[in-house]
Parts: sequence; structure tokens; C-alpha cells
Amino acid sequence: MSKILPETEIDDGPSRFGKVNLAGTSSLRTIDTEVTMSKILPETEIDDGFEDEEPAPNIVRIGKKPTMNYVVACVTLFNTGVPEVMVRARGQSINKAVETVEMLRRAFFKNVQIHTVDIGTEEVEREDGSIASLSTIEITLGN
Repeated sequence: MSKILPETEIDDGPSRFGKVNLAGTSSLRTIDTEVTMSKILPETEIDDGFEDEEPAPNIVRIGKKPTMNYVVACVTLFNTGVPEVMVRARGQSINKAVETVEMLRRAFFKNVQIHTVDIGTEEVEREDGSIASLSTIEITLGN
């Protein structure tokens, strides 16, 4: 993304982003304001809460992203020819899983049926060593 700004001096001092001096200039030039995330943040592994499982190609794991991201993921799987898609969530994401399935059925694929709904509880060890119970849901969708 580029923006048109007045002629600037960029100080590449110790700051990661640099400093821009816009005072006392009248001419315009284009500068590139896009910074890739790989230059800013080191690579980190994100814990999705499903550490013991291998990733399956037909599972959509619900997390903290917006609901439409998961709906689009389901639509993409169905459009690639996968006969069944499993929507899996746990804890506070269970609401979002149900919302994802209902939005998919109402707005995108009216003929998609819910094959199974499995609910359960997982025991998770907290950082302080105590054990907590965490609710889970798996919704299997198909034609």
C-alpha cells in the first residue's frame, strides 16, 4: 500500500519502523508504507489447543478469528469435493462453532445436513499444575 505524503526524511535509527519528518516541506512524493510481518515479528508457533492431534484435511478448528473466516474455510472444503467436514471447538469457541454451522446451512449450502454432533469434556493441565475441565464439540456436516 502506498500513500502520497510530503517530501520526507526517514531516520533509520534504532526504531524498527523509522521516523518520518513532515515539517516544513511542500513537494509530494510516494513512499512505501507496507512492512512485512516477517521483518517485524520473529516466527512463533501458535498453540491452537489441539496439541496431541495430527491435522486432518477435513477439520475446521474454531478459535478466536471472526466467524466468517470459518464459514469460508468450510465452503472451500466443500467446493474442493470433500464429502464431510468436521467443525471442532472447545471452551468459549463452542458458540462460534454452532454459529458457523448455522450460517453455512442458512446462507451458503441449504442442502448440507448435520450428520453427527459429539460433545465431551477434556481435562487440561493449567500453568499452575491444577486440572481444569474444558467442554468440546464436534459437528460433522455432509450432503
